[in-house]
Amino acid sequence: MTYATFLSALLSEGRVRVPAHAAFGPDDLGKGDRVLMDFERFYRLELPGTPPSLDLDAARWAALRFFHACRLIVYRDLGADVVDSEMNVPCPRPAGPGVAWSVDLTFRFLPDLHRFARTVADQDPLIEHLLRWAREWPLSSVGIADVGPIRVDELVEHPAVLALYVDRILERGDASRLADERVKEAVRTTVGLHPALAGKLAESLQPSATNEMA
Repeated sequence: MTYATFLSALLSEGRVRVPAHAAFGPDDLGKGDRVLMDFERFYRLELPGTPPSLDLDAARWAALRFFHACRLIVYRDLGADVVDSEMNVPCPRPAGPGVAWSVDLTFRFLPDLHRFARTVADQDPLIEHLLRWAREWPLSSVGIADVGPIRVDELVEHPAVLALYVDRILERGDASRLADERVKEAVRTTVGLHPALAGKLAESLQPSATNEMA
């Protein structure tokens, strides 16, 4: 399976196979870029509002990191040094709504990858790297338990990105994401006058006693 076919399978089916070894040249990366751009052009039409423009550098970084993370989970003999080398490559773009949106094209599968990794080896060092990604990319990690402190400033400043974040919180019942009052208010607004629509989050959305007395 090549890098481009990996991306095509991931984005269309959510199921992939990965080779033990991978070295990509410009042609491979170019084909992968086209897969990302073609998918993003149609995917954005499914979302409410207008998402930010695609940041191809950020999208490519995330796609490559996700590819290598899958490879490291499957091939357990690659060693801790390879794990650290592949998982510690930083995103080349500064944080922002467009970067979060672009990274999310592939990182939205992060909860599935984390769940699969834990079934393979719960104490593996790779798990800590995945949890770090979950903290750094909160739009993509909704539903992963015990992520720790997250920063959502870049998400709440863009209406379409915030709407996507809220939809995932409601869909996955992730009450931990309501710790930020801006996010909680956005969830309340989405639910409207019918908090029961929030399912198990309904109680978490109720105003606190302190707010009621204010």
